[in-house]
Amino acid sequence: MGCWLRTPTLPHGVTISSTERGDDPDALPHAYAALINSVIDGRPKDLTVAVHLCRGNMQSAWVAEGGYEPVADALFNELHVDAYFLEYDDAQSGGFEPLRFVPDDKVVVLGLMTTKVPAIESVAALTHRIEQAARYVPLERLCLSPQCASRARCTAMKSPKRIRGPSSSGCSG
Repeated sequence: MGCWLRTPTLPHGVTISSTERGDDPDALPHAYAALINSVIDGRPKDLTVAVHLCRGNMQSAWVAEGGYEPVADALFNELHVDAYFLEYDDAQSGGFEPLRFVPDDKVVVLGLMTTKVPAIESVAALTHRIEQAARYVPLERLCLSPQCASRARCTAMKSPKRIRGPSSSGCSG
């Protein structure tokens, strides 16, 4: 079984900062983790839950940018999910260093392939990025997908493809 959670976004073209709403941006990741946990903590043991932090790329609509560092500890250590769909398709996504907070029992789906432009990433470029991420999370717990998790979730949640080591080609199920 699988469950898909998507973080809420604002209507197309509307942007507002957390401080403009009167929120404490440092407290929000902890509050969001507690809220999500209150919904999923009673789930059946055979239910896999993944979360995606959408940056809002539908029709080029911007919602968020920047690396995961400011939210990494809360995201990876307070949120009781099994997997994370993370966007890593451009420089604005930041580096892989925040993955150092990922516990040993969690899976990371690397959204390395962009859906924003028609160009296709080279195998060499993808391999290099995967090797960078593997400095923080072992290959056995990494998966690969497009950055837009809504385009990847059905396949990945039904049959996750793990990234194999450098001596093999393709993916294993």
